[in-house]
Amino acid sequence: MTSNFPIVTTEEEFKSSNPGYCNDVWTELIIQAPPAVVRATVLDFKNRSSFDPFYRHIEVVKGQLDDLDTKPAISLTFDFDMDGKKEMTVPFHPTISRNDEECLVWGFRVLCGWFYMVDHVHVFVPIDDGKATRLVNYERICGFMKYFTPTKTFFAPFHASNAALKKVCEERAK
Repeated sequence: MTSNFPIVTTEEEFKSSNPGYCNDVWTELIIQAPPAVVRATVLDFKNRSSFDPFYRHIEVVKGQLDDLDTKPAISLTFDFDMDGKKEMTVPFHPTISRNDEECLVWGFRVLCGWFYMVDHVHVFVPIDDGKATRLVNYERICGFMKYFTPTKTFFAPFHASNAALKKVCEERAK
């Protein structure tokens, strides 16, 4: 499985790569911690739910994160907080298609993507001579179910997750 868009670092590149039939979510933030610390924190699945309000549960259920030949798959359960109240808890089982110093990509397909296709990317861009990170965090949703996926409501949970991640990364970098 490969992502349904190229790995990019600007919102303009991301928007221009949309074929026109997908919904996009784009966030980015500056974290005062080196990319290696940010990446390690993103990959700290065991502890992620203890500090991130968006992730209820995340674990590797198949394969090895550092060996893509094993087709690593994760189990994710998100709490979607929409309009200030918990709306739903959603479980997913995406496959990791890329995991390296530059980025982490996971996604899943239902009926070859015609019914539902989601790709999620974290890009770790070093800034300030590697002392800080510009974390680019985006998602693309396609397929029939995109019409029933309220991506406009994703921004609040994405920003809450980013804020929690920023806080922990900056504490770990001290």
